[in-house]
Amino acid sequence: RYLLEIKPVYDWLSARFGWNTAADTTDPSKQLVRQSDAITVADLVCDDWSTLAAYLSPELFSIAKIDVIKQQHPSKPREQAQHMLELWISSAGNEATQRQLIEAMCQVHRRAQANTVFGQQVVALVNSMKKTR
Repeated sequence: RYLLEIKPVYDWLSARFGWNTAADTTDPSKQLVRQSDAITVADLVCDDWSTLAAYLSPELFSIAKIDVIKQQHPSKPREQAQHMLELWISSAGNEATQRQLIEAMCQVHRRAQANTVFGQQVVALVNSMKKTR
């Protein structure tokens, strides 16, 4: 009985932190963004994080919210980017998927950086987008 109650929590934690699970690891629309991925993305897009924020969640990241993040971490764009991604992940919950992040990175012309972080998932996503056109 308890195992059934714990399984959804374990599945969510497994996806979030990249633990080995039976989940589909090839579909970026099902894979949650891991904390380690968010840190790497923050390093790669730190100079353009506010534009990425606008594509990820325009409702969450208003100009005022972006200004607050900048004030909390003055002159530290990497920390600003990391803070933004942490807010997005915690706010979006199970909707904070690799697909969403990859699409937003491509929108702000950071596909090369998306490839660095997510590799084959970017190729699979771009190929699936071509098929639906």
